[in-house]
Amino acid sequence: MKARLLLFLFVLPALFSSRISGFAAEIDRDRPTSDPISDASLNPWKGDFRTPADVGLPAEEIFFDNASGHRLRGWLFSAAGAKKTVLFCMGNSGNISLMMPYARILQQAGFEVLLFDYQGFGNSEGIASVTSLLSDCQCAMTFLTETRHRQPQDIGIFGVSLGSVLALRLAAEYPVGAVAVEDVFIPDQEVDRLAARYVKQDDTLARLALSTLKAVFLQEVDPLRNIKNVAAPVFFLHGINDWLLPPAGTMTVAAACSGPKRVWLMDRTGHAPESLEVNETEYTAQLQSFFRQAFAGELQEPTVEIVKQQQHFWRREFDRHELELCVRCETTDRQPTCVQVVLADQRGGRRFVRCQVRGETRLHIETRFPATHVSCVVFHDTNVDSEQSWTPRLSSFSAALDTFRRTAHRLFGSERACEYYFARQGQLFYTKPGFLRRLPAEVNAKWLQQLPSADSLPERIRVRYAGLLARLDRWPRRPLQQRPGNGLGDLPFAEKMLEYLPAQPDEYYEIGNARFQLKFRDAVVAHSLMELARRRLRQYKPQEARALLALHVELLPEEMPTQLTPERIASISVIQDLPSSDGPLQNTLP
Repeated sequence: MKARLLLFLFVLPALFSSRISGFAAEIDRDRPTSDPISDASLNPWKGDFRTPADVGLPAEEIFFDNASGHRLRGWLFSAAGAKKTVLFCMGNSGNISLMMPYARILQQAGFEVLLFDYQGFGNSEGIASVTSLLSDCQCAMTFLTETRHRQPQDIGIFGVSLGSVLALRLAAEYPVGAVAVEDVFIPDQEVDRLAARYVKQDDTLARLALSTLKAVFLQEVDPLRNIKNVAAPVFFLHGINDWLLPPAGTMTVAAACSGPKRVWLMDRTGHAPESLEVNETEYTAQLQSFFRQAFAGELQEPTVEIVKQQQHFWRREFDRHELELCVRCETTDRQPTCVQVVLADQRGGRRFVRCQVRGETRLHIETRFPATHVSCVVFHDTNVDSEQSWTPRLSSFSAALDTFRRTAHRLFGSERACEYYFARQGQLFYTKPGFLRRLPAEVNAKWLQQLPSADSLPERIRVRYAGLLARLDRWPRRPLQQRPGNGLGDLPFAEKMLEYLPAQPDEYYEIGNARFQLKFRDAVVAHSLMELARRRLRQYKPQEARALLALHVELLPEEMPTQLTPERIASISVIQDLPSSDGPLQNTLP
C-alpha cells in the first residue's frame, strides 16, 4: 500500500493535520498503531494538553470498555438541569484535551457533553486502529444509554472531519435527537481521486489493498448510504476555503438528505478547527440554536430555490449565468430576517449573497458558473446596514483575526499563499522564495506605523503579526529592490517584530486551516532574531545580542538543530564569536 495515499485518505480529512507541534513534556506523540494503514492514517497523542479544570469547565472523568475489552477514557461535561447529551466524535489526531472548545460551546447552551478518546488515544487503553473507530463510538453510545440512562432521542451527535462520517453512521443506527457534521467527505471518492494520482496501474498490491480497505471499512461509514437512514435533523457545516477536503462532499451528502436539515457553507473559512475562530460568535450561535431547535422538534429553516437560470455565452471563462431565486422565511414577529444565500458548484465556484427576508423575497443574481448547489441560513449576530444589506457582527477576537488575514492576503497575493508561507513553522518560507510576489507599494514606513499596537491585540493574534513582520524582514532582497527607491531594505521590520513576540512561547497555541500548533516555534522569526543579534554585536551591545540569541534558540523548530548551546551563547562578545550560519538555515541566510 502506498503510504502517501493512506496518509491523504485519513489525515487530510482529520480535524488536525500531521503538522501539530508538541506542547507539554508529558505529551507523547509517538504512540504505536496496530497496522500500516493505521500508522499512516492515525496520529494518537498520549497525555493532555489541558484539562477541564485548567480552563474552568466542570467535568467528570469517566471510563467505559470498548468491544475489545480496552478501557476508554472520557470527560463528561455537566450542565445544570441538563436533560440532553451531545456525543462528540473527534478527528484522527491528538486527543480530547484539544477538543474542549467544542464542549464549552455546547455546555454553555445547557447540554451535557461527552468527549472520549478512541482506543490508543489519550488515556485510553489499547493500540490505535482504524478498525476500532466505529465500535468505539458505538460503545460510547452504549455508555450514555445504559450507564447514564439517556434515551437515544435525548442524545445528539457532533462529528468533525473524520468524526463526521462516524457520526452519520451512528445516527443511521440509533434514533438520536440531532446530529451535526462538519467537513463531511465521501471516502470512496477521495480514495479513487488519490489513487488515480498516486497509485500506478500495474501496482497490484496497492490496488488489492485499496479494494480491501473499501470492503472492510469504507462501506460501513459511507455517508451517502447512511444519510438515507438518518431520521434526526442534520446540521451540515463546511468551510468554503477548505483546502484539504473541498465542500463538494458536504454539498453532495446534504443534497441526499431528505429530512430536516440546516446547511451552512462558511465564508472565508477553511478546514476545522479554523471555524472556531473566523466568526466565533456566529459559530457558537449556530451550533447552540440547532441543537436546541432539533431536540425540541422546532427546526424551521428558510428555503431557497432556483426559479430560473439562464446562461449567456461569450467565451468560456467569461460566461455569465443569470439566476432568479425565491427565498422564503417564516417569522412570527414580522421583522425581516438576515439570511445568507450560497450558490456553488462542484468545481469550486461560489457566490455569497446577504439579504433581509420577510416572508418571501425574489433575488436576481449573476454568477460566472452554473450553480448546482443553493442553500441559505439565518444569521443570528448581525449589523444591519440598510433595508436590504447586513454584515456579520464579529467578536473582538474574530475582528482582529480578520484584519490580520486581510493584511497578510494583500502581501502574499492570496490566502492560500499566506497559509503556505506560514506552514510547517515557517520552514516552507525558504523552499520557494522565487514565488514570492513583489510587495505592494503600500508597504512603507507609514504602513509599518499604522499596524495595530501589540497591546491592543489578543495574544494569539499579536504573535501572528510577529511572524508576518519576520517574513517581511527576510523577504528575498531581489523583489524588494525591483521598485527603485522604495527603501524597504531599511525598514525596521525585525525591530518592530520584537513588540509582538509572546511572553511565554511554550504556552502559546494557534489554530488554523487544518492546523493546530502548540508552542510558538517559527524558523523565520528565529532567523530574524539571529540577524538582530548580529546587528547588536556590530553595535557593541553583546548583552542584548546574547538575549536575542537565547530567544533564537528557543523559537527554532524542534527538528532544526543548533550549534548555539547556553555555554556558547554566554561566551559571545563580538561578531567573530558568532557562527557564520546556524543549523538548517545555513543555506538560506543571505
